[in-house]
Amino acid sequence: MTKDFNYPITKKTGLTDDYHGNLVADPYRWLEDVDSAETLEWIKKQNEVTFSFLGQIPARDLFRNRLIELWDFPKAYAPQKHGNQYFQMRNS
Repeated sequence: MTKDFNYPITKKTGLTDDYHGNLVADPYRWLEDVDSAETLEWIKKQNEVTFSFLGQIPARDLFRNRLIELWDFPKAYAPQKHGNQYFQMRNS
């Protein structure tokens, strides 16, 4: 299953930090703003590349179904105190 991936171009900035005289380049810091329109668009394009590949894996549904079988069961966790209230997490 060889494929040439068409990854989106990832912009690099000239951002450099000075930590006590040591210059450290951080050209991808803009990606840390996960709510920016630019980052969200980059994520969308990366996901298109990723899922187009993953969608071709014949056993993918087999693995997904087995993981659901192993993980998807009712759970209840010990109560936890937050402030003056107690909470118990559960799923169905």
